[in-house]
Amino acid sequence: MAQIKKFMLPVFMAVMLIIINAVLFHSFLTNGEVIQSRDIYGSFYSTDIRSVSNRERLISSLSGNYEKDMEALSSEAEKLTLYKQVADYIINDNYTAIRSLNDLSPEERREKAETLYKEITARFPVAQDRLTHRIDDELDDYNSVTAYLEYLNNYKAYVRDISEQSDFLSDISIYNENATAMSNIIKTKKDFYGLQNIPLTPSSEDSFLAFLCYRTTDLLAVFLAFIMAVLPLFRQKISAPVSAFVTALGTGVMYLCNFLITGFVLGTPPLDISLQSLESFKSCPYIISTGLFTAGVILMKMLGAVVILSAVLLLAVSKGRKRVIYAVFVTLFFGAEILFSVADVPVLLKEINILSCFSFERFFMRYLNLNIFGMSISRLPVFIAFALIITAVLLILSVRSVRQSNLAEIKETEQRYYDEINRRYQESRKIRHDIQNHLLALNMLIESGNIDSARKYINEVSEQTDLAAMPVKTGSEVLDALLFKKTEQAQEKQVSLIFEVSCSLMEWGISDYDLCTVFGNIIDNAIEAVNEKDTVTVKLSNQHDMLYISCENVIRKPLKKRGDRILTTKHDPLSHGYGIARVREIAARYEGAVQITDEIGKFLIEILINPKNRI
Repeated sequence: MAQIKKFMLPVFMAVMLIIINAVLFHSFLTNGEVIQSRDIYGSFYSTDIRSVSNRERLISSLSGNYEKDMEALSSEAEKLTLYKQVADYIINDNYTAIRSLNDLSPEERREKAETLYKEITARFPVAQDRLTHRIDDELDDYNSVTAYLEYLNNYKAYVRDISEQSDFLSDISIYNENATAMSNIIKTKKDFYGLQNIPLTPSSEDSFLAFLCYRTTDLLAVFLAFIMAVLPLFRQKISAPVSAFVTALGTGVMYLCNFLITGFVLGTPPLDISLQSLESFKSCPYIISTGLFTAGVILMKMLGAVVILSAVLLLAVSKGRKRVIYAVFVTLFFGAEILFSVADVPVLLKEINILSCFSFERFFMRYLNLNIFGMSISRLPVFIAFALIITAVLLILSVRSVRQSNLAEIKETEQRYYDEINRRYQESRKIRHDIQNHLLALNMLIESGNIDSARKYINEVSEQTDLAAMPVKTGSEVLDALLFKKTEQAQEKQVSLIFEVSCSLMEWGISDYDLCTVFGNIIDNAIEAVNEKDTVTVKLSNQHDMLYISCENVIRKPLKKRGDRILTTKHDPLSHGYGIARVREIAARYEGAVQITDEIGKFLIEILINPKNRI
């Protein structure tokens, strides 16, 4: 339950942003009659929602037979043109408007016009002053679908023309002398060769562009990354993998919600059609479906959010000189990213930057190939490789910094704990030093017959001397004080803590701090793992001139492991799981080793320490 509560706030913040994005995007599609956005080229455009739905309806009604569909569309466009003339004739008394009825007498023309006007008003139930505009909009929709159908029919000729132009240019001497230009011409021909027989399926692209180019979601994804990087700092628990997971998942869900909302409100293209079926991707050189393209766009936006998270987290958890170095690195990197995206710089710097993760669709439009070491290479694979490398570097650095921050916090806690034990040890020394004076005072009280005062004094002294009653003598009085504290903790849980000591630590050159760290961690883990009435046995001995420490306790369920690393089962995994790692670290420092045995019902950790200096 405690583990679930820890993640409630980050997940709650992510869910809130997802809901806010869904509300904003739904309002964007439904609040008003016009969608205003930017297309894949970055150009501003506006689309009438009614027209989007109407074009969607017209496209879905196409039979697939080009000649038949073009004839039906042309016939309907002619009818709409007549409707517009009739409406102008009836509403504005424009007798010259109906040119197609000029061969009729005025009476016949009027009768025919009134009959058609009834048909018009039944089809377009709008106010009279809006009727001609409504017919114009419908006519534009038919003309738009007609033009789109012509695009589909002429696509093969478009691809074939590129191939012919490439052949023509390759024969011109000026290009033969330019290796870069020739390489680009050959690359272009290869790119489009596979598109000559690609099947295109009629599908509306207006709704798809509305989903693709809604930049508010990009901003919310960046904001989510900042929250996931900063929020753990206020909770004093940092986990880079968890933060990256929540950021990536939250970002992906936001864009997926946009896609589903678009389909619900306007309808989205089928996911199994070629991307070139959408006219905006006419120059796309890749054979890819709209479904794979959509998945790729969402994944790259998720990757961009993780990059932002890693950069912010790297700055948040690093300290001292490292923070300055990382701050300079991140500032220069993103400063260059922003500058290159707006400044007049080579295409490689302008297009291949990590911020392009949020406009990934541009890499499916064929601009000029990149010239790298004299070779023409598509921008898409170069960018994907670049983005993955940058993401991996930043994520590795941030995970390492988070781990170092957690270890530093553990060491600070250990140091405070050690200081407290050392303070209590100093108090016990004072108590033992004063014991002779206490005995003299008691003797005087008894000799004078003041028995009640003596009893009261004994009680007071007993309270102060509890600390001096150490459960074990190891030769390190500071460690003895720690073991006394651990005995108290075991008694509170009704656990029996047994010590078997067969050597003295006085002859070993091991610091009290390291001893307290080792014993404190292994005993804490054991007490945490057992139940009431169980026994924990701690042993300390000299084996072949090496210090042998062991701790044995019962276990009732298999341990969780990842390789040779034991995963914590405690309620707070972010602040635990470092105990065994600290023990291994100290053992390695003294050229020792740690061995863990987990059998059915038994857990045993054995530590060998080879001291650097013997006293």
